[in-house]
Amino acid sequence: MPSHRPDNGIGPAAVATPSSLLRCSLQTGAGMTPALDRLESAGLVRRKSHRVDRRRTEIRLTKAGARQAKQIFRAEIGFMHSLLEEFSDRDRKTLTSVVDRLVARLDAFQPGSRVPSSKSVT
Repeated sequence: MPSHRPDNGIGPAAVATPSSLLRCSLQTGAGMTPALDRLESAGLVRRKSHRVDRRRTEIRLTKAGARQAKQIFRAEIGFMHSLLEEFSDRDRKTLTSVVDRLVARLDAFQPGSRVPSSKSVT
């Protein structure tokens, strides 16, 4: 399904893989391992081999990582609210509609393919 954002939630129970994180980040493949190394060294994530497929690595936030992720999320929401406070209700509805359409196009996009036609997105 969508590959540009994580749908794993936030918290120690949420599981990601290096590949899923790479798809939703601005990180390069070569930069993902050092970034995860730094996060793990800081005690924010924990890496573990998949219990069935040992080639796969699961990444989970630690409790400290989940706390920090929630703080960052709250700060970003506050920032977004401050950006939008000058907009009228009508402007916000228009912006929401445009962003929803953009997200639908991103969801339909497959890496290596052409940008989807607006006729193929509902």
